[in-house]
Amino acid sequence: MVAPVLTNVIVGEATLYIAPANTAMPADTVNLGAAWPVGWTYIGATDAGVTLTVSTNTQDITIEEQSTPALVTVTTKDVTVGFALAEDTVANMKTAYGGGTLTTQAAATGTIGKDTLVLSDTLDQLAVGFEGINPEGFFRRVYIPVAMSIGSVATPYRRAAAKRMYPTTLRAICAPSSIQIVDMTAAAL
Repeated sequence: MVAPVLTNVIVGEATLYIAPANTAMPADTVNLGAAWPVGWTYIGATDAGVTLTVSTNTQDITIEEQSTPALVTVTTKDVTVGFALAEDTVANMKTAYGGGTLTTQAAATGTIGKDTLVLSDTLDQLAVGFEGINPEGFFRRVYIPVAMSIGSVATPYRRAAAKRMYPTTLRAICAPSSIQIVDMTAAAL
């Protein structure tokens, strides 16, 4: 009997980053857990980690001569990254709500410091990437060069409520062939 490879059973969180659309994926020389290069912003704490979802809808092509499809074609593929932002910042609100204009005013004599988010009907395009550990103890990186925030965000402001969170779904709006999942399998000598 063939035994399962128990070292392939992995648990652990992922570290999530966003960047302007089409920002290059970090080089393979960036170690697991190291900060990603300029352009990438660590998103901060999440409530329940990161979920990658790939949904494929298909169309059967049938022929009279057989009862099973002769071919199955892809009609749509939906790739999303879902997470709940647990840090209550205006920058996280901008990401969750899909964009807008965020301005920062530093405090000066006679003025207060403030961040102002002005919402927009135009959705920001972002690159999204995250990494976690793989069975070899190296990184597994997921990279989507262009995505947009979709969905509804409800954040309760209540006296006795749990922490404020910003549930977010980033949906890929790029060709599936530009999405990469990279598993480092060995270190360079």
